[in-house]
Amino acid sequence: MRVVIAATGLRWGVILTALVLSAAVFSGCIGPESASREYVCPSGEVVDKPVKCGLPGEPTTTTLAQESANDSTEGAARLKDLVTLDYIGSYENGTVFDTSVVGVAQKEGIYDPAKSYAPVSFVVGQGALIPGLQEAVIGMSVGEEKGVTLNPEEGFGRWNRSLVQVVARTHRSPLAQNVSRSLFASEIGEPVPGMEYNIPSTPGYGLDWPVRVDSVDAENVYFMYLPGGAGTIETVFGGADVRAIGDYMVVTLNATSGSFIMTAAGPALVTGVNDENITVDFNSPLADKTVKFWIKVLDLRAYDALDPVYAGVDETANPGYMRFTSNEYNFSIEYPADWQVREGFMGSAAAFFTPTKTEADGFSDYLMVTVEDTSPYLLSLDDYWNISVEQVRRVIPDANITDSAGTTLSGQEAEMIVFTGTQGSYRLKWLVVYTIREDRIYSLTYTAEEDNFKEYLSDMEDAISSFEING
Repeated sequence: MRVVIAATGLRWGVILTALVLSAAVFSGCIGPESASREYVCPSGEVVDKPVKCGLPGEPTTTTLAQESANDSTEGAARLKDLVTLDYIGSYENGTVFDTSVVGVAQKEGIYDPAKSYAPVSFVVGQGALIPGLQEAVIGMSVGEEKGVTLNPEEGFGRWNRSLVQVVARTHRSPLAQNVSRSLFASEIGEPVPGMEYNIPSTPGYGLDWPVRVDSVDAENVYFMYLPGGAGTIETVFGGADVRAIGDYMVVTLNATSGSFIMTAAGPALVTGVNDENITVDFNSPLADKTVKFWIKVLDLRAYDALDPVYAGVDETANPGYMRFTSNEYNFSIEYPADWQVREGFMGSAAAFFTPTKTEADGFSDYLMVTVEDTSPYLLSLDDYWNISVEQVRRVIPDANITDSAGTTLSGQEAEMIVFTGTQGSYRLKWLVVYTIREDRIYSLTYTAEEDNFKEYLSDMEDAISSFEING
């Protein structure tokens, strides 16, 4: 019997590498920083820089033509208000790199037909926009517009070498594998020895390797890939070559230096490719740059009119600490006030970065909170531990698990794992604590350079102890 798994099927069935994901080219909205050129002002005047006709520069009512909403809340924007605005972003030399206004994009030569040009809406204090813009809108009223200049700390941050990842091009995975019986049953049905299924292929990619169930016990299903000829699979980098060598499936990733990719961890720039590795930079292309924005408030709504899905930052009763709350993922956590919050960092719910010691240091230890839906998989803590350890060893070949134990998180049974490994030229150490509640896995990961792991360990443990799953 051969079963074809749906495209959303077994997580473990096609775990060839942690980066075998649906690929999507990142259509960046960031235009290049260039030398001066000609610009056409709204008045028709031709100048060499947009600042000379108010784009951005001195206030002008003709900068952004969007009409303000008639039913907006009166008064000035406050923390937790829902604000809608138009914007124009430029480098210090006046070159526009991004805008919400299609006419401006066309005039500045950065129009992208794949992009949707529309005003942006965000909750003040939520962390969805860069810090300087969140601060800039506080006190503004509907219809008001202004220009602001933001340094890197207020804008897109300093370049951080902890966000540069090195990925091995070649990955080996045994043809013989096993998975928990509960996971197999939730995806396919009750396993039967001798059953086969096909991995679905994407147009342009194919891997005609059926999988056969060899044996089943009370806890696990043991299966074997049945190799055909060489094939290709789709990854975030593009097509990857797959072949069988002995008892292993070998995947070779292909990538192009200078290309933007979209991963489950967010957009990234491929900065280097050689025979052995691919180097990927998750820093913003605008890191370390001073930028200018022209903004106009189009709409303003009071917090009590919002959806309950809200993430925000509030002061706590603990001096020197802040509390981050996510109603979308139903958790809250406290952290030192001098740490930086980045919501959505590398696919997480939120990440909390310690201050860098010096600008040249470039590495920030951080705590990342991820939340995953487990409802299709019916995973137990043991199931997730096994999957996590397997993925760690695949992604970090020299991974060394130094500690693991049962613990608690938000008053619930949890697991803890500590491991070390090399990524590129960096020796890193990780501490992961996770629990499962109502079909969600809540995972907190502390990442640091191995030699500096203890420096923030106490703060990280305090933050993890403060973590609460709400509701």
